[in-house]
Amino acid sequence: MDEASLLNMPDSLNRKTLIIHDKGDKEIPFNDFSRLQKQWPSAHFIATERLGHRRITKDNKVISSIVDFVKNTEPTS
Repeated sequence: MDEASLLNMPDSLNRKTLIIHDKGDKEIPFNDFSRLQKQWPSAHFIATERLGHRRITKDNKVISSIVDFVKNTEPTS
């Protein structure tokens, strides 16, 4: 499981990255999100509240943020 953690992946992936995480997530500690922000300075981070680990994918604001991010991200070659 540690191998799949974003904390173990280098920021040198050189890709536009959007990471959204809820402050109240009981499955993945919010502290991991904070650590990742320091480790991946080129990524775009959005913190949510009161959505937990699963409801985050059904939130209209989150969905809009994802759509906007994808629309405004040029593909890498």
